[in-house]
Amino acid sequence: MADVEARISYQGESQPCLVIYGYDWPRTWRIPEGIDPTNFEPDYDQDDGLEEFFKEVAPYLAEPLTIQAVGSEKCRFPLSACEWHILPGAGNVEINSFHHFDEEVHA
Repeated sequence: MADVEARISYQGESQPCLVIYGYDWPRTWRIPEGIDPTNFEPDYDQDDGLEEFFKEVAPYLAEPLTIQAVGSEKCRFPLSACEWHILPGAGNVEINSFHHFDEEVHA
């Protein structure tokens, strides 16, 4: 199971906040109806639905939501990095990631 936590945080008398934190790449999968969540095994070869998740929560955001992830595959270079940014009520997700890498390393 991934080491990522998503929860609603209440700090004092402030608005509730969505907190996502962890040590794995952020991903989401919709659990099909009738499936016990503790027995659900995601299909890592299919789209994880993260962008769709952000679009679904956008109408409920009180401020912009930004998620940043940096990591490596099997502890090797090059690093992967991505940022997802969504504005309250927005219908699209701004996605920024590395677009260039050292060609000599991958030759």
